[in-house]
Amino acid sequence: MRCKQRPKFKVTTDSKHNLPVAPNILNREFAVNALGEVWISAILYIPTALYLAGIKQLFNGELVWAMP
Repeated sequence: MRCKQRPKFKVTTDSKHNLPVAPNILNREFAVNALGEVWISAILYIPTALYLAGIKQLFNGELVWAMP
């Protein structure tokens, strides 16, 4: 019998660069007063070689757009 070894974790983010970084406009203030004022987005990789992307409004929590 043999144990199945996982590959070592590979770092893919280089945070020590001289490129400009986008400003943090939201500054962790998630209270929104109007519809369409703040939208958030995310891209998620699912291990079945699939990417999932979505855009959500913070005012009412409605998912505005999603793409599998």
